Amino acid sequence: MGTQQNEKQPFKTSFKSIADDSTSLLNSVNDAVLLMDGMDFIDCNEKALELYGCRSKDELMNAKPYELSPEYQPSGKFSKDAALEKVQSALNGNPQFFEWKHTKLNGELIDTEVSLNLVEINENKNIIAVVRDITRRKKAERINSVLFNISRATGESESLEEFLSIVREETNKLMDAKNFYIALVVDKEEHLYQIPYGVDENPEEINEPEEILYLKSGFTDYVVQNGTPLLANKYQIGQLFKNEKIELIGTDSASWLGVPLRSRSEGIIGVLAVQSYSDPNAYSGKDMDVLLTISTTIAAAIIQKRADQSLKESERRFKKLSDAADEGILFYDEDELIVDVNRALLEMTDYSMKELVGKKISILFHDASYIALRKKGLSGSDTPIEVVLLTKNYSVIFCMSTIRNFDLGSGDAKVATFKDISSQKAYEKEKKFLQEKLNSSEKMEALGRLAGGVAHDLNNVLTSIVSYPDLIRMNISDKKKVEEYITKLKNSGQKAAAIVEDLLTLTRRGMANFQPENINLIIKEFFNSTEFEKIKKDYQKVKFDVRLQDDLYNIKGSKIHLTAMFMNLISNSAEAIKEKGSIILSTKNISGQKSGEEKKIRITIQDEGIGMTKEEKDKIFEPFYTKKINERNGTGLGMSVVWGTVQDHKGIINIVSKKGEGTTIVVDLPATSERIPEPKESIPVSELMGNKERILVVDDEAGPREIASEYLTKLNYRIDTVHSGEDAVKQFKRKRHDLIVLDMLLENGIDGLDTFKELCKIDSNVKAIIVSGFSETVRVKDAQRMGAGAYIKKPYSFREFGLAVKKELER
Repeated sequence: MGTQQNEKQPFKTSFKSIADDSTSLLNSVNDAVLLMDGMDFIDCNEKALELYGCRSKDELMNAKPYELSPEYQPSGKFSKDAALEKVQSALNGNPQFFEWKHTKLNGELIDTEVSLNLVEINENKNIIAVVRDITRRKKAERINSVLFNISRATGESESLEEFLSIVREETNKLMDAKNFYIALVVDKEEHLYQIPYGVDENPEEINEPEEILYLKSGFTDYVVQNGTPLLANKYQIGQLFKNEKIELIGTDSASWLGVPLRSRSEGIIGVLAVQSYSDPNAYSGKDMDVLLTISTTIAAAIIQKRADQSLKESERRFKKLSDAADEGILFYDEDELIVDVNRALLEMTDYSMKELVGKKISILFHDASYIALRKKGLSGSDTPIEVVLLTKNYSVIFCMSTIRNFDLGSGDAKVATFKDISSQKAYEKEKKFLQEKLNSSEKMEALGRLAGGVAHDLNNVLTSIVSYPDLIRMNISDKKKVEEYITKLKNSGQKAAAIVEDLLTLTRRGMANFQPENINLIIKEFFNSTEFEKIKKDYQKVKFDVRLQDDLYNIKGSKIHLTAMFMNLISNSAEAIKEKGSIILSTKNISGQKSGEEKKIRITIQDEGIGMTKEEKDKIFEPFYTKKINERNGTGLGMSVVWGTVQDHKGIINIVSKKGEGTTIVVDLPATSERIPEPKESIPVSELMGNKERILVVDDEAGPREIASEYLTKLNYRIDTVHSGEDAVKQFKRKRHDLIVLDMLLENGIDGLDTFKELCKIDSNVKAIIVSGFSETVRVKDAQRMGAGAYIKKPYSFREFGLAVKKELER
């Protein structure tokens, strides 16, 4: 580019040719200086080698400027494009001065200031580049900015939680603070802490802000007790645990960094900590120094925020006390002795003032309520809790109680208010009982619709299954008719299997086979299918318009479920068009609106049908809800299956419809970068034949046992069959089998997973494939993790079954 020639000229130009003894002069400069021919380095001083971590000049000369940079600059530009732009401007006679993010050869990032100036040497246009390392300055600027923002947040934030959230955001500018918390000391000697603010990838790691935690020998306690920061990776954490310096609490960290929050007036008040669960090198000594630098400012700010918050809470408490004149009020000191009560509390409990003042507060409470009240008082939270108040004659009153700190003048105390909710409790109990009855009735109604719909569709299918064998017997001599009836019988069985598959999809418990797919290909196959031909025949006045984006992203999904989804959506749209009309099906790529959001594809089905009211739209996903007039073929589950399919694929479905104005259905599915696997060629039956291997078939149903046995016999295997897991274990002990065909759901005793576990105890190398019409995904995967092979879903074909057996035997 610029004056760069097609072939790089031999190395002739150097700093020494610019001026006599200029190399020594340039080596004395404290900045890196490089001579460039276009995008090629042709000479440099020693400071440049030091800046980029090069051991020799040749090592630097062989690199391009953008190769010493990260892929992107902070501005978002590709480093290569930005570098070419800067160099070209300099070659055009426009001096360049800019900040640039560089990388050393070891990958370490550095901040620099770069100036590029054009020089002519021996009639050649070259560039002098001066590079200054400003990493420390930039780091200091970032730290100063963070300290300024934290100091400003001290006065501007409304609460301690809001302030600590800002502290976390500012810390994240300096290092990885994805997992961050601040723990404050409640009692150092008793190892008690509160975590008023924390964010974590694992939600179970987050405690309630008011919860008092006993953290003896944890990381936090280690920092507080020793008064020193702690930086440890997974290995160092293991050593500390081994040497009994710490005890591991919660999820194991790969890297942990914590510093004490130290105040001049109060000493160590807590700990600021960050951690990573995956990267053992997430933090360095430099990060620890940064946290130590900002920790003093944070500690002072926390003390100030707590003081401000205490003052605000005090003002609110006095206002609440004046507003709660009709509620019972109890004042007690730090020894839990009653100091005073109001008139309302005396009337509630039938005690006199003389009988209560000076007594322990436990006199007024049921044991469990007394413990809860104490814990609430220690937590410092004014969130109401439910307690049981005891009267003088030991009758009970259900109350909502709030506890607050109170200044009596002679010392700290607490004030508790009590609102009688006994009548409300009785009402809620009755309301809950009635709601449970209503919910039970609605569930039974929905179950009845589901059972009725399935029974209707299955009965239609079973009519064919039951009747066609009679027709076969009646026409046994007519080969053509027998073959026709057998085909129809098989189609009926596949229809029954489709109904079961839709039920599994609806109940979220199917064993879908997810792999990379392209929605455009699935749509094209559907529009060339017999199912679509039938839809066109039933709705001859409907026009179908398909608009597919050519470069549509792939998704990861189940082809059979997605095809069923399209069939239901297209069929429903066609049904909604009462006269002539169009259905437009389109696909396109969409990207997240915010940086980092995943890519998606969008499928839109728009029809010119009658549309829906809001009430109809709210019910559209209910099983067997329908407004169809014509009797059409289908599984009877319609849009419920569509909803289940979208949920299985982690997608989103939206419906826009208005009565008389048609319906638009939009489905968004997450994209994948995985490629679609190459189609497998059909394997001839001759290649599925066995070599007299012995196979044990385990199934509690006689029909599937017989089918599997017949299939395997035809494939030249020796077969044993049993009907339970216990019998399988006994049979396997007597003689080893080369393969087990194992049903996962065995009702006679132990199930398939437990059977496989017992077989593994006898022979750890036992081979098995799993067959089942339905099973819990977790149980199947547990068996496969232990060594079981493929999962085959019933009903299966002869070729599919034979291929699975062959592959497992050869594995």
